[in-house]
Amino acid sequence: MRARLRVRGLMAPLVVAFAIAGCSSPSAGTSAPTLGAPASQSAAGATPAATGPTATGPPSTPAGSKNPTVDLTLSGWKSITMKGSAGTCQLATNGGVPVGFGFVATDADYAGLGDGLYINGTGASVSIKWYAPQNNGFVSGPADKLGTVASDNRSIVLEGDLRGSPGTEHFSGTITCP
Repeated sequence: MRARLRVRGLMAPLVVAFAIAGCSSPSAGTSAPTLGAPASQSAAGATPAATGPTATGPPSTPAGSKNPTVDLTLSGWKSITMKGSAGTCQLATNGGVPVGFGFVATDADYAGLGDGLYINGTGASVSIKWYAPQNNGFVSGPADKLGTVASDNRSIVLEGDLRGSPGTEHFSGTITCP
């Protein structure tokens, strides 16, 4: 009886191992699936990652894929002039058509900006989050009228005051994405 239990105890893991190996091994004439790094990762030091299932809702343009034209001035608590093509456009798209504007920049893009400036919106609904230097922060609220996104969702005109810690910051200018 003990010998029979010992054989059954060894057989179950072996059967499972062979079943898993059979399911994961490619059949004759097919190749094994390959993993590739997403386009947004740089080649240096990149770790391959599998591509997951397609998400529902409008996807965003991959980070780092399109550079904006920036002409923006922040004045008030801190003065920063942002001119050039630094930062990243992150347009929300549906079937390749932009349905929402998005822009991200950090201190590496514009000195003095801090941990990140995030701007997004559609029409007159504009949202700004600014993680400023020295643990200060600014976040727009529903009553803030900070700007307008163009009808093609590729550009934004900003003109308004953003309140936060330690005070008020005025945003004035434009950002255009290709």
